[in-house]
Amino acid sequence: MSKNTRKKNNKSTSKFVILLNKFSSNKNVIFTLVFGLIGGWFLHNTFAATVFNDDFNSYPDGLITSEYSYWNPNSPSAKKNDKWEMTSGALFSATLNGAKVAYSGYPTFETSIGPGPSTTSGNNSAVFRLTSVPKDFGNAEVSFKLYNKQLVSTSGTPAVAWDGIHVFLRYQSDESLYYASVNRRDGALAIKKKVPGGSSNGGTYYTLASKGTGSYPIQFNTWQNIKTSIRTNTDGTVTIQIFSNDRLLLSYIDNGSVGGAPIINPGKVGIRGDNAEFYFDDFAVNNPDIVDSPNPPSTPPSDTVAPTTSIAMPANNATITGSTNITATASDDTGVAKVEFYDGLTLIGATTTSPYSLTWDTMKVSNGTHTLTTKAYDANQNVGTSSAISVNVSNQTTTAGDTIAPVIDITSPLNSEYVGKRMRIAADATDNIQVVNMYVYIDGSLIVSTSGSSVNTVKGIKSGRHTITVTAVDAAGNIGRSSVVVYR
Repeated sequence: MSKNTRKKNNKSTSKFVILLNKFSSNKNVIFTLVFGLIGGWFLHNTFAATVFNDDFNSYPDGLITSEYSYWNPNSPSAKKNDKWEMTSGALFSATLNGAKVAYSGYPTFETSIGPGPSTTSGNNSAVFRLTSVPKDFGNAEVSFKLYNKQLVSTSGTPAVAWDGIHVFLRYQSDESLYYASVNRRDGALAIKKKVPGGSSNGGTYYTLASKGTGSYPIQFNTWQNIKTSIRTNTDGTVTIQIFSNDRLLLSYIDNGSVGGAPIINPGKVGIRGDNAEFYFDDFAVNNPDIVDSPNPPSTPPSDTVAPTTSIAMPANNATITGSTNITATASDDTGVAKVEFYDGLTLIGATTTSPYSLTWDTMKVSNGTHTLTTKAYDANQNVGTSSAISVNVSNQTTTAGDTIAPVIDITSPLNSEYVGKRMRIAADATDNIQVVNMYVYIDGSLIVSTSGSSVNTVKGIKSGRHTITVTAVDAAGNIGRSSVVVYR
């Protein structure tokens, strides 16, 4: 703890004692002062002891751990970590503004994950699910610095209102937990509880409290100070709170009236990201029941000048067909690190070298007007966005008379395979023209559907014999099917 911090807190404590003395003849005033401080300050205790932390300074840039290591712990290629584990996605170390930080990687939706994902491929981080290895956190304050770069969408994870960053609290399993939404696409805050039983990966989410749709827009490309807290009260209820930059934003007392009994057992903590590319740093768990020093203050980024970028070709209002080259210009005072190309909100691709260009296959998008933009990033992750241009995609479609059904390759599980409680289902489909939708059934019941030509999902199953069926539909309505039988 710095000397200035100690002086500040001692001064605040002295003022509180003076107030108590001043109003010592009025018990109601004293009760109001004490109750108000406890209600809004107890879980925001400056002196709470740090019981778990990671500043990410000790990792070289690159992979820290990934879901491959979690699901394949005995593999020689598994890269396990004594602090973190991923049940979906990958965790990387990176250098941002000259400081070592944690990084989610660019969100992707992959069909299979290997032992060595990169920050832009093979990381399956459209759903980023990170939890601590320790699982003994009861009353706790969870704090970290968050740098939310952007929200995207993928072929398997379309944009939804709750895309963003969420904090896990008392994580018992992926079916039993609390989480606090601190950055959402719809600009809201939320506190939720998940309990076993239901269609959401084996459980059901209950919204305990929400606030301010549109009132808390995400602060992209800047550091935010995030804190959430949880405690079990003497009456068996559980209080969950969300803070931002030391200000209490949302609080809820779970008395069991929504979603069943409060979760009172200790559990893990962690971060979930949905369609989010983000950095975070100085992750800490403090125990408010133990007195100790606070976390050190963060250092803000120095370079704040964003690059400039524009689209050089195609021309505005151009009509394009087939494979079309898109070229952009970009410049920055410290150098351009990457340029991304977008069709509306959909990322087409990215390049890190000049000249900044790529080839866009317009046969994969609908005919009509499309809006193109580029984003340029510097080494400090400042981002500049180009002015938008409009282009008209005009491709001939040849679905009439098409009678060829898609062909499906189920890559996981294999036929006659014995699987565990949680089974990964992955399949790819090919067609002479275009696959538009895929569907997955277990014993005749639909469990997931997606657009595009691939599917990758994890589902819990009961003991016994099960038939997994995957269907694919092409643009002409032809349906292809493939099935495997598995045992548990």
